[in-house]
Amino acid sequence: MTGFLRYLVYAIFGMILLSMADTLVAVVTSPSHLFKIVAGQENTVSGKLAGMVRPIDNPNARPFLSNRIQDPILLEKVLAYAPAHKTFSLEFIELKGRLWRARIRTDGGAHPGDYPVHVFQKAVPPEKDDPPYTVRLFESEAALRQSQASLFKRFFGFDPWWATIVLIPGAFWAFHRAFKEAGRKEKALQNQGLGPIYRLAKKKDGWELIFGLGKEHGISVGDRLQVFTGRGEPTGQEITAEAVGAEAAHGRLHLDADIKAEYLVGK
Repeated sequence: MTGFLRYLVYAIFGMILLSMADTLVAVVTSPSHLFKIVAGQENTVSGKLAGMVRPIDNPNARPFLSNRIQDPILLEKVLAYAPAHKTFSLEFIELKGRLWRARIRTDGGAHPGDYPVHVFQKAVPPEKDDPPYTVRLFESEAALRQSQASLFKRFFGFDPWWATIVLIPGAFWAFHRAFKEAGRKEKALQNQGLGPIYRLAKKKDGWELIFGLGKEHGISVGDRLQVFTGRGEPTGQEITAEAVGAEAAHGRLHLDADIKAEYLVGK
């Protein structure tokens, strides 16, 4: 692997790990009862009804959709929020069981701050101990971004999981390039009579090696081969091919041998 490709792979996987960690931070530190929005903008928010939820008669719905309401007139009859604030309004767009979705519209001249609000069924007013939702208004997009715990949201303005989605194809491409480059390098070594070490294991009676030379490269059982450093310099050590396959062979070295995974075995 070339230096550039190696650093590119490190960078891609580093960014993927950072975006995944940042996604976790965003999930853990974002309260489900907090809605952040810039004054003058609108957004879609969602939540869950607290307390008892009474069945809702929805005669116009098909049976498999009877638990889902999207009719704005029926939603207006079923759901409500309180207290009313001049700074924003909620327009309910869906209710499915306890889960609701609404479009929040804010006033461009609204004063930044936190505004508590309860969302409930009109047939079941909220209890005093029901946790309220909080609409947090910001005066600007910059102020909203500075409030984010997520680094990607704060500095780049988008959710970190977008970075993960975009970078995953890049990671596959880098893997493909690295695999092809490793194959070309291995082929070039084998053409010179050298084979990389695929597996290096320390046993009680010595080192066990599997290296990339086999029958296709003129190796036979009992052949004595030389051990070279990763730069192709001889180490003065020999290994005997004990089991030889088409493209790889097995061999052993004594426990005191100077051997590393990046070393080479050759004729």
